Amino acid sequence: MAKYSREKVIEQFKNVHGDTYDYSLMEYLGDTTKVKIICRKHGLFEQWVQTHKKGSGCKQCALGSIKPKYTTEQIIEQFKKKHGDRFDYSKVNYRHALDKVIIICRIHGEFEQLVGMHRKGQGCPKCFNEERTHTKEQVLAKFEKVHLGRYDYSLVEYINTKIKVKIICSEHGVFEQSPEKHLKGNGCPKCIGRNKTIIEVLAEFKNIHGDKYDYSRVKYSLLNKKVEIVCLEHGVFSQTPQNHIAGQACPKCGGSLKLTLLEYIDECKKVHDDKYDYSQVIYKNGKSRIKIICPAHGEFTQEAFSHKSGCGCPYCAGNYTLETEEVIDQFGRVHGERYDYSKVNYTGVFNKVVIICKEHGEFTQTPKTHKKGSGCPECAITIGHTKESYLEYCDKYDGKTYLYLIKCTNENEEFYKVGISRLGARIRFDSKIKLPYDFEVMAEVFGDASLMWDLEKSIHTLMHKQKYKPKLEFHGKTECFSKIPKEIFGIFNNLKNSAQIGFAL
Repeated sequence: MAKYSREKVIEQFKNVHGDTYDYSLMEYLGDTTKVKIICRKHGLFEQWVQTHKKGSGCKQCALGSIKPKYTTEQIIEQFKKKHGDRFDYSKVNYRHALDKVIIICRIHGEFEQLVGMHRKGQGCPKCFNEERTHTKEQVLAKFEKVHLGRYDYSLVEYINTKIKVKIICSEHGVFEQSPEKHLKGNGCPKCIGRNKTIIEVLAEFKNIHGDKYDYSRVKYSLLNKKVEIVCLEHGVFSQTPQNHIAGQACPKCGGSLKLTLLEYIDECKKVHDDKYDYSQVIYKNGKSRIKIICPAHGEFTQEAFSHKSGCGCPYCAGNYTLETEEVIDQFGRVHGERYDYSKVNYTGVFNKVVIICKEHGEFTQTPKTHKKGSGCPECAITIGHTKESYLEYCDKYDGKTYLYLIKCTNENEEFYKVGISRLGARIRFDSKIKLPYDFEVMAEVFGDASLMWDLEKSIHTLMHKQKYKPKLEFHGKTECFSKIPKEIFGIFNNLKNSAQIGFAL
C-alpha cells in the first residue's frame, strides 16, 4: 500500500524540482516503484520515486549541462595521437566527456564508445575479441615457441587461458598448469627445483644470444647468482644466468647504463630543444624525479625517463585540468548522477577529494576508493538487503549488476561462492580484507539487476545440499558451497548464448 497519495508525492517532487517536469502520466504505487516523468525538453523517462525525491532528474539534461572543454576537431586530434589512422572519425559529434561517439573501424565498421575510454586507448571491441580469442592450435604453437619443444602437449584440452591443461614433461611426466602461466615461461614444477649443469646453461645462453658474447669467464653455481659475461663490443658485465636466459643482454648495448648529468641534459635538449631550464636538475637515474623550469609556468617535477621520452610541462599540456576531468568522467561511469563533483580537485589517487551527496551533503573520499564503488557513508548505512532496495540502488547507475561464480582456496580449504555485485567479483574482492582467500572467477554474467537477483536466489536454492561454511570470516560467507553441480554450469552456459545479457567467462 502506498505511503502517500499521488498528489502528496507530486508536491514533494515539485519542492525539489520546481516546475521542471510534467507528472501527468505518473501512476504512484509506492516509494519503491518507478514512475513516468516528462522532461519538458527531452520527453518521457522513468525513475524510482525515492531517487527523484533525492534530486535526480532527466539524465539527458544532466549531460547537456556539462560544457564541452574541447571542440570536435580537438577531440579527433587527441584520438589520432593515440590510435593513428586506425579509425575513421567522420561521424564523431563531441558534446561532453561522458558522451558516447560513433567511431568507424576500418575492418569491422561502426561502434560506439565513451570519449574518455577511446582517448585512453580502447578501440574496436571486435578487434579486441579477435586478438584475445585463440584456437587450440594457435595456443600450442605459442607453447612451442616459448618452450622450444621441451614438453609434450598431446593431452592438452584447451578451453581458455585460465583453466589448467595437462602437459607432459619428458623427465617427470604429467603436470597441470594454466595456459596463461605456461605462456609466461612457467614449466614443470619438478624441473624448477633442479639446478642445471654449466653445460646446459651455456647451451641455453648460445641458443638465446648466439655468438654475441664470450662466456669463458663464467663460473656457474646457481641460476640466481651473477656470473661474468664478456660483450665483444663493451667488455665485461655481470648478470644472473636466469636473466640472461630470459633474454637480458649487455646493459651498454641495451642503453640501460646511467647517463652523466651532462649526457642526460643533452639527451633532453635533443627532444625538447631549448624550451626548458635544467639548472635545478639533480640526476640520479631514470626513475628519479627532477626539477625542471618551464619559461611560461615555472618550476615543475617529473620522472627523468618520462621527460627524456617527450613529456613536458603539465600546465602547457593542460594535464592537470584534463586529469581532473577524466577522474570525474570515471566517477560518473560508476555512480551516474548520484553525486555533485563541482568541488573535486584531483591531485592523486590517494589524496581525498570533496564529493557532495545530494541527500547528505559533503563528504571526503579518495578517488581510488570512489572509483571502486564506495560512496556516501551515510547512504551506505541506509541501503537495505531487500530486492526492492537493491534494485533501487542499481537503478541509480544503469540498472544492471553482475552474477558471479568464484572458486576460493587457501592451504586448508577449497569452496565456491555465488553472489551478485554491481562492480563484478574482481573489484568486489580486490583485497584480502574483503575476501581472505585466493580466488578464481569461474564465470560472470552482467545483466538486468532484477533478473540477476532472481537467478542468484534460484542457484542458492538448487545448491542447498552443497552449503559450506568457510573457516575464515568475511562478508558474504553464507553464499558458499562445497562443490558446483553440473546444472549450475548449464545455467551459465545458457546465459552465455543469450543475446540480452553481456557474458564474461
